[in-house]
Amino acid sequence: DHRVRVCASSKSFHGAINMTVPVLRLRFPMPGVSCCIKKGRINMAQRPKATPLPLAKMFVISMVMLANTFGSLFVFPFLAFMVHDFFPELDKDQLGRKAGYLGSVYYLGNFVGSLIWGALSDAWGRRPVLLLGMAGSIVSILAFGFSQSYVWAITSRLVWGLLNGNLGVTKTYLAEICDNTNQAKGFALIGVVAGTGRLLGSIMGGFLSQPADKYTVFQVEFFCQFPYLMPCLVGAFICVVGLITACLFLDETLHLSKASNQESTSSDSSSNSEGAAEVVELTANSRQSCEHVALETSDVAIMESDIDSQSDAESATFEISESETLLKLDERKEEEEEEEEERR
Repeated sequence: DHRVRVCASSKSFHGAINMTVPVLRLRFPMPGVSCCIKKGRINMAQRPKATPLPLAKMFVISMVMLANTFGSLFVFPFLAFMVHDFFPELDKDQLGRKAGYLGSVYYLGNFVGSLIWGALSDAWGRRPVLLLGMAGSIVSILAFGFSQSYVWAITSRLVWGLLNGNLGVTKTYLAEICDNTNQAKGFALIGVVAGTGRLLGSIMGGFLSQPADKYTVFQVEFFCQFPYLMPCLVGAFICVVGLITACLFLDETLHLSKASNQESTSSDSSSNSEGAAEVVELTANSRQSCEHVALETSDVAIMESDIDSQSDAESATFEISESETLLKLDERKEEEEEEEEERR
């Protein structure tokens, strides 16, 4: 009655099932299950191999994410100086308030634009929405670099956020080109690229703003008139590179999303039917096992009753034989006493 512990995992099972079964009752192979016996243990778990990441599409998505994070943060090192150039007579409290408005209005536009562009990506597709977002970012960044007034700057910054809804669409595109085996690597790579864009944006915004005051090579009238254009040109260049690569290598994945939704719906229905069939089978098996146990219990009870009756009969026979023996002994004693009396 040796038994082993079995851990089973297959397409027909929902999760892992642990069970103890007799060794002689195992039947191999099982459909959809790979098994191996090693050191007295049976391992039936199957781990799929990781699918290689699509490098061309990952490069395009990385460029889009880099342009998005770089463009959203390179303005913060010089926002206070830009607002001071617009309002040289303001005190520090009012200057910080206006700089905060100028920095946060981008995220207000992004909050509204992300909802709009996400809905449009489901209707038009991922590729056109990403291309329009990159083109809108290029125009908005250049308009912000050529700002000559606070109203112009805050308007271009708001439009910049409205036209750039690529963050959510980019992550959706990444989820559609990856599967369960390589999705973690893809999102980890995008996270690294986003962190790099935030780091480079803050550094380049501080080093390249007001270049005429820092570097002699840029001491020309153009950069004196637009002192904050240089970091905007770098951000626009990254967006142009991302736009060109997206036009060349970015494929549409909306049909993949629809197909996966249909497959998930059909798989859910099939899994529900399979689950119901398994429940019925398990119920029938449990009923059979209960009947088998009941039969075994009744057999055991009958055997016990037979044993009890047999033991009762044996005890009764033993009592009868014992009483007969005692009677014979008494009779013999009486005979011996009579013989003695006769002799006397």
